[in-house]
Amino acid sequence: MVNRYEALANLELMLGPDAASKPGKGVTIGFMDKGIYSSHPVFHYTGSERTITRELLDRTEEGLQHHTEVNKRDLESHGTRVASMAAGKFYGAYGADIKMFRSYGGASDFSHALGKDLDILNISLPGGLNITGRTEQQIRDKYGEEIKVFAQADAQEKTIIVWAADNYKRPSPSTLAGLPAKIDEVRGHYIAVVSVNKDGTISGFSNRCGIAQDFCIAAPGSILLAPHPRKFVIDENGKGKLVPVSPKSLFLYGEAGGTSMAAPMVSGGLAIMKQLFRGQLSSEQLVSRLLTTAKDDGIYADSAIYGHGLMDLGAATSPWGIPAFMGSGQPVATATQGVPITASSLAAGPALGDALSRALGSQQVAVFDSLGAPFWFDADSFTVAAPGATLAARLQEVLHPRPWPAIPHTWQAGFQEAALAPHYGHLALTSGADRLTLSGPEGISATVVQEPERLQGLALAWTPPSAPMLSLGAGVVREHDGLLGSEAAGAFGELGATTTFLSGGLRGSAGRWRLAALGEVGQVSASVRGGSLVEEISRLSTSAFRLSAGREFDNGNRLRLSVAQPLRVEQGSAGFWLPTGRTPDGVVTATSFSAPLSPSGRQVDLTTTVELPLAEGRLSLGVSRSGQPQHQQQAAPEWVVFTTYRATW
Repeated sequence: MVNRYEALANLELMLGPDAASKPGKGVTIGFMDKGIYSSHPVFHYTGSERTITRELLDRTEEGLQHHTEVNKRDLESHGTRVASMAAGKFYGAYGADIKMFRSYGGASDFSHALGKDLDILNISLPGGLNITGRTEQQIRDKYGEEIKVFAQADAQEKTIIVWAADNYKRPSPSTLAGLPAKIDEVRGHYIAVVSVNKDGTISGFSNRCGIAQDFCIAAPGSILLAPHPRKFVIDENGKGKLVPVSPKSLFLYGEAGGTSMAAPMVSGGLAIMKQLFRGQLSSEQLVSRLLTTAKDDGIYADSAIYGHGLMDLGAATSPWGIPAFMGSGQPVATATQGVPITASSLAAGPALGDALSRALGSQQVAVFDSLGAPFWFDADSFTVAAPGATLAARLQEVLHPRPWPAIPHTWQAGFQEAALAPHYGHLALTSGADRLTLSGPEGISATVVQEPERLQGLALAWTPPSAPMLSLGAGVVREHDGLLGSEAAGAFGELGATTTFLSGGLRGSAGRWRLAALGEVGQVSASVRGGSLVEEISRLSTSAFRLSAGREFDNGNRLRLSVAQPLRVEQGSAGFWLPTGRTPDGVVTATSFSAPLSPSGRQVDLTTTVELPLAEGRLSLGVSRSGQPQHQQQAAPEWVVFTTYRATW
């Protein structure tokens, strides 16, 4: 009914399975009640690592008798059932620590309990007469000392007070439960709880929220499974009575109800929330979030009965609105002005391989919902790998390898629209751009590439007429919205880069084998505009190469072999700034670090192609193996097998 399992799922998403198996871990819930039977199995489970303590504050004759008959009285105690609702394995935060104070209330006992480092104090005790009709002054006259204790004026972090509204069918809670309705200084960290039935309607016995509706919430409190280890027996005189049983008995559980059971439902929910938000929300903020996220439509719109509505722990532990990235030092109250996570991404180009995911893989980043609460995600969940060269580009390189630059007798020009770029080298960045090539009789050639609003480039090459086996080149590629094919958006900013490169080639022969080697090295000047997560990118060094060998046999068959490395970042780093959470007063905190941008592996493509004369054309058969594809060391090899037939007529 209160979506507790959704909250546990959120806990696992944010903190991992271990935290989800111990909801409320690290949080201490105090109970002002009638003792606890801490050995009951409802408080124990495999892997339990929490503490349960009990302290006697009631010095009445009954209280002292309880102290001497602990097992009997605790076994059947109201406090055992109450604590099981908040921190038992069926309903509550069963990883939270428990501190039970046996007491019937009073300012001195409340003060004692609140001095014991409690995060939450659950009070399922009578709270006096109905608050309706009582003036503020009357309440202060009667409960002045209690008010002073509950206000916790000197506390750096106030303990949340959760009080059962009481079971008298009245239009408002009891005086102490509804205290915030009349007393300003207890507002913000104080909640009254009314009970609802299994069908969600108000329990017949429960007080209503009434004049305390702004500080009141509803929770299940009727016909609940609880430690109730008593059974009905007939004694030797023929009279029936309820008697406690052994902890090993089958009669360890029974039904329980009352606002006394509803209040600890809320206490347990708050403990799970405090754990989920890593203690970064104050007590007032936790209470405000619980009330704001309550189910308040349908019958729950009647605030005179249900206050803020039915507790919805799933909603309280889920982001409200679209979470956003916030800048360091920025108040989370302006979270709606942040950059939505749905608009933020970082796509790594092939030259960077897995560098970005490795840089962010061990990091978590905090984002903030519209209520200012932090939620954490793995930072690399916002990164994706951009696709490498298409199969068409790879086959183009294999089936139609770039010819060695020929020296024309006259100037020649060529134009390609949306040209397919070579798979290897820096011009691979220009795939899809228009290309204009000019070649002259002195062995000089120039290639101009352009795609409006995306990139421009210029490459110069020279093959000396006196040394046609040699080729030298230089070029520049300017990307307006990318970095070596990488793209960013939203909180990651906008990337830009200017890449300059030098190339060199040498060809020759060895017997009937024709040999060629081509290599390129480059330097990249990167920029980051806007955003907040990427602070800076250093100068990057890049490389690419291709070695090939081929020969023709007497029967007309041809064999080509090649070894090549696509464009890869060899050196350089990026500085990141990642939000880590918030301070209690709502200011974003962050961490900064630098990470290398060279990928973990080195892609090397080995290709073998055989050409056979067939009919009036040629049949090509080939296979290509890419080791460490996308420059990822752990990636499995990729294989491409292909065949083509070419004929002219």
